[in-house]
Amino acid sequence: MRRGSLVQHFETLVAAALIAAHAQSAREHFRQRDVKFLIELFSNWLEFELEGSALSVQTTQIARYLDQLLTDGFLKKETAETAPRYRLTRPGLLELLVRLTKPNGKIEPSAFYFRYYFLRCYKQRIVELVQAEGARFPPSLRVELDALLDEGELLREQLAIAERALLKIRSRIRDSLDGGQRARRMFLQGATTADVARDLETHHPYELNSQKPLSELLGSLPPHLARFEMEEASLARAELLWRPIEQMLEAFISSLRRLQ
Repeated sequence: MRRGSLVQHFETLVAAALIAAHAQSAREHFRQRDVKFLIELFSNWLEFELEGSALSVQTTQIARYLDQLLTDGFLKKETAETAPRYRLTRPGLLELLVRLTKPNGKIEPSAFYFRYYFLRCYKQRIVELVQAEGARFPPSLRVELDALLDEGELLREQLAIAERALLKIRSRIRDSLDGGQRARRMFLQGATTADVARDLETHHPYELNSQKPLSELLGSLPPHLARFEMEEASLARAELLWRPIEQMLEAFISSLRRLQ
């Protein structure tokens, strides 16, 4: 499970599974199959966003991920007769916390709720794990650890991301409704599709306008289809595509504020 492949999409679950496997093993070492089970358990809790009842992970993918952690000094390995066993180092625990909590700028409700739950429930246990993996526990390390375990900051970051997304989608709705109504008025006044396209390009340029201007995009369509896109489809995008997204974001933001 090299970073950049499957783990790139599910690293929250992978990082949490490794921390949990480390915690469950106490002073012993954990196995690859322990990590595999915990990834599948955590993904089962989020199954409504995944295909099937759990994320399917191959043992070879886990082995590759663990090998990279070994190379980076985040993991210790003990060779056994049956199967290799592992234990996270103190830097490894901190690194996985970074991977678990780092913001990615996305709206991912289930991933956020999982991370928030994990920090809220296991914060003190994680502190104990980090303390146990070393002879000293300097104040500077405690400050770093407390910052990583701050579920309030995680919540504030996700709320800010969601609020920015809501502002953006509301702006799109306004532009789409205004553009569709503007096009309708101009067509009723006898404007050509080229005239309307140039007007919308000036007053309501879309985000990819620098790559392909609206007049060029619509100029490749037959006039009746270009008119449909500027008028009916513009109004429909606002009500059928972006309005439901606006409502979902509003509900998500309300949920985040209740957590505060």
